[in-house]
Amino acid sequence: MIIIEKNTEKILETQPYEMFLRKFEALQIGTSSSLHMQIEPTNKECLEEFKCGFTVDPCYAKRYMLDFQYNSLSEENDRYSLVHCLAFEFKTEFRDMMYDTISAIQKRHYYLSSLIEEYNINCTIDGDLAMIKWYTNCLKSDIKEVSLTLLGADIALFARGF
Repeated sequence: MIIIEKNTEKILETQPYEMFLRKFEALQIGTSSSLHMQIEPTNKECLEEFKCGFTVDPCYAKRYMLDFQYNSLSEENDRYSLVHCLAFEFKTEFRDMMYDTISAIQKRHYYLSSLIEEYNINCTIDGDLAMIKWYTNCLKSDIKEVSLTLLGADIALFARGF
């Protein structure tokens, strides 16, 4: 029997959601805007913030960069392109594992949210840098929710993939 305790924490107050929300609230979404987050697993101060939220394992990757780019597609109907990139530098000895991982990620179909009109995912490795890019379209009013969904997808990928 598996006993699962109910999580009573407010998930949006944990990392990396809290960090994203803080930066998002300060961002002015115009015709072109971007948001950048960096997580360094070897930085003890950075990891201390994550003790209640997403656990970052420094075994495979040196650091994680999360970028969100918002671009207006049409001012008439408030449609935006949201490109989200999760990039991480990995240790050379894990190159084969990273190729297998991003290959598996690329082949999967993901249900993200009904707020996303369409999406495409592209995974690449350049040297010791792996990049997982989500290309999505949504309404401006849904950008925050879609961004949080993609951030949740990052966490799910790492929880399952590593």
